[in-house]
Amino acid sequence: MSGWRRTAAGPRGARSAGSDPMVIKVPKACKKCSHITDEDVCPLCAGQTSKEWQGYLIVVDHSRSEIARKMGLHVNGKFALRVR
Repeated sequence: MSGWRRTAAGPRGARSAGSDPMVIKVPKACKKCSHITDEDVCPLCAGQTSKEWQGYLIVVDHSRSEIARKMGLHVNGKFALRVR
């Protein structure tokens, strides 16, 4: 099959006419509290977010989590371990 390419629309590459290209949200981490969000401003502390972060932590019960206590987290959610 010459000229056949796989597209982002799916394994068969089928797209309906007039459809918008896929919009991929890039997760960002807050520079103040490390909360991971898709927004440009952190919903928890209104701090600036960055696309450059490493590590991933999901806190389910912050009151019982020793890691959350060491990181100073007082809410449940998704957090980055390191933010630049």
